[in-house]
Formats: sequence, structure tokens, C-alpha cells
Amino acid sequence: MVRSQNIRGTALIIATIIIFTSFSLPQVHAVTYEDYTTYTEYDGSGTSITIGSTTEYTMKIQRTYYFWLLTDKGAGQIPGTMHYRVEFKNNYANLYSTGYVWGVSNTTGTSTIDLPKTDNFIGLAITNNDPGKGIRLVTEHDAVESTDVWYSAVANIWYYCDIIKEGSTVTVNIYTSSDYSTTLVDTLTVTTTHTGPWRYLWASSSTYQGGIARLQTANVAKLSFIPDEGRQLINYTWLLILSPAIFGGLWMVTRRKN
Repeated sequence: MVRSQNIRGTALIIATIIIFTSFSLPQVHAVTYEDYTTYTEYDGSGTSITIGSTTEYTMKIQRTYYFWLLTDKGAGQIPGTMHYRVEFKNNYANLYSTGYVWGVSNTTGTSTIDLPKTDNFIGLAITNNDPGKGIRLVTEHDAVESTDVWYSAVANIWYYCDIIKEGSTVTVNIYTSSDYSTTLVDTLTVTTTHTGPWRYLWASSSTYQGGIARLQTANVAKLSFIPDEGRQLINYTWLLILSPAIFGGLWMVTRRKN
């Protein structure tokens, strides 16, 4: 469109070109951490779990007491495809004890049932055995267990675990950096025939074995559910107006459509 008009005696020719284009980007979600103070707790020793804040607790791993920390998300509310993150450090002070820092199941805990005594569960645990200081991923369905362990952990180092389940595959990427993208030290992988969904989210659990306590002390923090960003796109439209009369040149408008 070409238009001629007189402004203060000067003829000004205005040429306007409008260009439309659109694109989609993943929606960025703010991370929401689980609030441990709202979880249901059982502590057979009275000292196995100490909640320090809404997002952090201390766990005394020992074989001689049942303990757990979990929340009821509702029947079928933990989906078969899921993505969680949790971080922890452990002093690995003694051999032959194991404590869980994350898990899902359809059975709740009792005074004689911890996470590994349920069926159809997935769990991530800290363990210390003859092969070394370990981080262990385990799934059990109909008494069939699948497990993978990394035995090169270091005492009192924070580890950041990215837990992803898709289909029958569960993967845990273990990092030593809080950005969950650099310093990958190992990847654990197991398969499960129980593909979900689940009801109970576990933040802590014993592995009761009796005998000697074999005490270890761990700090666990910032358990979070990560939404599937790849399926949640925002569509945008660009409006480009090229006109000497508007800002002397280029004008761009970005509009969110939904």
C-alpha cells in the first residue's frame, strides 16, 4: 500500500510491509519440590528420620529398624511415564546396609513393611557393600527383581539423580552437578513388566534385615516431579511491520496464541 499525505508541508511516502510467521516452543515450568513436612512418617527407632525443612531431611540408614517417609498421591495418580529428580549425600560409614531415597508403589508402609517388602515397586537406594559404595536402582514385580548398581560413589559428595521411566525402561542419570546436565558419572537402567500407574511416592525407606545396625547417615533433598515439557508447547505468532513512519524502520510484535 502506498499513501501520500501532507505533514507540515512536506510530502511523506509511507511503505508498509507486514509479515506473519508462527512457531512453537516448549513451555518452561517452575520446579516444585515435594514438601516432606506433609508426608506420612514411620520411624521405628525415633531417630532414623529427621526433617530439617520442607525440602530436606536426614536419614540414619540402619538394618535393625523399620522407617519410611511417603505420601499418598491417590489411586493411579503417579503415571507410568514419569520423571523425578532427587539429590543426596551419604557418609557411607558402614558396610551392609541400604536405605531408599525415592520410590513408587501401590502398597503403603506399615510397622513391618518398608518399600522393598512391597511388590510392583521401583526404588532408588544408597547402599554400601563389598564391591563398594553404591547407588542402586531396583524394580520388583511378582517377586521378579531387576537391579543395576553403580559402585564408585564417594562419601560426603552430593549426587543429583534424574529418574526417568518410559514404557518398561527405568533410567537414572547420576550427576555431581546440580544443573543435571554436566558431570554425568553413570547411568543405571532396569526393565520392569509392571508399567504403572502407582499410588504412593516414597521419599525414604529402610531395608530391614535385623542383626547389627550398620549405621550410615545421609542427607536427602529436593525431590521433584518434572513435567513432560515436550508435550506442552506454546504457539507464538510474529508480526513484522517494515515502515519508515513507525520507529523509523522495523517494528516486531510477538504474540502468544495459547
